[in-house]
Amino acid sequence: MYLWRKGYEEALRVLEPILIIRYGDKMPGEREDISVYYENINLKNLRNGR
Repeated sequence: MYLWRKGYEEALRVLEPILIIRYGDKMPGEREDISVYYENINLKNLRNGR
């Protein structure tokens, strides 16, 4: 989680995105004001043993 957070912060700093498209669950500390989330069906199926 620590490395993900550091990478996320660096990507925001360098890229200065106006929109982030995410597949999967929200992560703590994400900028929800510029993020759009889509359900990741493949990940959901893996978690449910399908």
